Amino acid sequence: MTVEEIRSYKQIRTPDYSLLANLVSKAKGPDRTMAQFAEATGIGASTLSRLVNHNIKKPLALDVIIKIFECRADEEDTYLLDSLARANGFYPADYAQRVKDRESMAARRNEQMNREHQMKNALIAGVAAAGCSISVIDRPVLRVDNLPAIYPSRLGDFILKLSEDTTLGTIRNWSFFIFTQLVEETERRFDAKYYARRTFQFCSELLLLDAWQPEALQGYKISFAFVDKDILGEFWNAVSIAKVHTEMSLILIDPVSYRVLDEMWVPGDYNPLTSISVFQAPAPVADEEEYEETDDFYEEDPE
Repeated sequence: MTVEEIRSYKQIRTPDYSLLANLVSKAKGPDRTMAQFAEATGIGASTLSRLVNHNIKKPLALDVIIKIFECRADEEDTYLLDSLARANGFYPADYAQRVKDRESMAARRNEQMNREHQMKNALIAGVAAAGCSISVIDRPVLRVDNLPAIYPSRLGDFILKLSEDTTLGTIRNWSFFIFTQLVEETERRFDAKYYARRTFQFCSELLLLDAWQPEALQGYKISFAFVDKDILGEFWNAVSIAKVHTEMSLILIDPVSYRVLDEMWVPGDYNPLTSISVFQAPAPVADEEEYEETDDFYEEDPE
């Protein structure tokens, strides 16, 4: 590892101050005083003392790391530079980018999980507010006798089982699929049509079941909930021409307030089980279309 190579390193971690203190003591060596080491490096003796006594709270600047390395007691220790850099939180640029990508992905996933939770709460609250007695089934499994494996074993992200005295018509099982993707989160690398196509593929087995054996879905209403109106629109373009046999609807939820904005029924030859949407959108007719010290020695804290 050379000094020029180390200059491309990026600060991505909080320093391991204990390890850094040990490495600085190693660089000083047993035969020099701290004052002699400070004179050799040009770094203040008080700063070096704070370093070895774990009394610093910021990463060291890269030039300070280099000065400590260049004035090391054991000149044959060529690995010390990389060790000092990593203890200080510096890593090669390509590794730093991979870490950044992973952390960004994890942050997006956590945000999507929170969004899914909020969407689910909004949907359950909407049905409960309509005066319905409900129970919630998470990760529901639909078992259909004598059907090949192509048919789905999962019927939505959750199902609401409605009581006999529901005010929503004859519906007993309301199944919800939740899609948390927002196109703007991907910086437009993929457009709404791409995500709508993935959504359609995700639901394709359900749509096949509706087409080939719709009686297996008798008593169910199936809704697809979105927070991106463009993805919803593209999904609507695909599913609205399917002429489904089971009552299905598309629901748009505001990604900030988590208020249900709209519910659209998918055209088909079914008889609607719900007389009116809990979200105040009228049901259609069956055939309708539609994250005091001198700063010179320190690096800024990593983001």
